[in-house]
Amino acid sequence: MLGNHHVPAPPGRCRARAQGSSFVSAKEYGTNKAAEGGPVNGRRVVVIEDVVTTGGALLRSCGQLRSIGAQVETVVCAIDREQGGRASLAVEALQLRAALTRRELEASLTA
Repeated sequence: MLGNHHVPAPPGRCRARAQGSSFVSAKEYGTNKAAEGGPVNGRRVVVIEDVVTTGGALLRSCGQLRSIGAQVETVVCAIDREQGGRASLAVEALQLRAALTRRELEASLTA
């Protein structure tokens, strides 16, 4: 399980421990490593993000993780803004799973 630098680490870290897996945090600060925590080489990693717009930051993060041996196929987010992120990720064989899309969120506000 991987939390991008926008996602607070403690909830993800707790869930990973409960499931017997590692939690890795990708950050643009601190030690400047692509991933901090447990090793990712040869491991299946799910990237967690809060909001996906174009997918640019995720493509960079997933590319970095893949370059150090992580098997990244799935990105989970709270909201897909539906501004091209899903298609951009699909080009790199990354499946986006969103809790809500922008359209669903807007529909719930007008209902």
